[in-house]
Amino acid sequence: MKKLFEKIAMWLKHYIVFYYIKLENVYLKKIGHISALEYKIRSMFLAWVETKWYYYPYQSYPPLNIRWQRSSASRVWNYGLLKYVDKNKTVLDIWGNVGFLSLYLSKFAKHIDIVEYAKYAAEIWKYLQKEENIKNVTIINWDFGKYKTDKKYDLIMSFAVHWWVWIEFNNYMQKISDLMTEDGTFIIESHFIYKWISRSWDDSDLQKQIEKTWLFQIIDSGISDDDFWVMRDFFVLQKISW
Repeated sequence: MKKLFEKIAMWLKHYIVFYYIKLENVYLKKIGHISALEYKIRSMFLAWVETKWYYYPYQSYPPLNIRWQRSSASRVWNYGLLKYVDKNKTVLDIWGNVGFLSLYLSKFAKHIDIVEYAKYAAEIWKYLQKEENIKNVTIINWDFGKYKTDKKYDLIMSFAVHWWVWIEFNNYMQKISDLMTEDGTFIIESHFIYKWISRSWDDSDLQKQIEKTWLFQIIDSGISDDDFWVMRDFFVLQKISW
């Protein structure tokens, strides 16, 4: 009986928060704090999120001042992405979520491919891509594990997704290596770095996992703390030449 009441309370709390967010979306548009475009995108997201457990989209989009959970401009600066991207470089964004980070980064790159499994995310970024008339991004709504291409990428980005792609870590890293140019760059971000979190995606030993593959050398590293209370490691990698 106690578990039943706890479950009811959990769902009740969820729907209270959910409908508050819906009302907030309408109110912010009414008072002019968000644009009609952001209101539309938020509405698309909320139409999907009703039975889920988070309420705000994942990435911001600086050109339109869309401020969401993680700041795309801050992430570009923190990872040092502009050191590895220019108008001659092609980029692969693995599980790019709503794609706003890559849509923003496309201003600096030759071309970006985003592979994202979630259909709702693909619909949101396709909508923004059309509104912004972005021509150098290809959105692939597909399972990365099944993704095949003859392309070789200059930069591959894997931001807190490697446990979500349903590929064993060594196999994942090998697939990344196969998709890269010989002098390309791979940036991987951990899920969590808190050792006290007893979850399979506690990445406090991600550096050791990378080194054990014998595929990449770490050329730079840092910490990202832009996602509320979550802190993550990130590593900039290049292929090991034998």
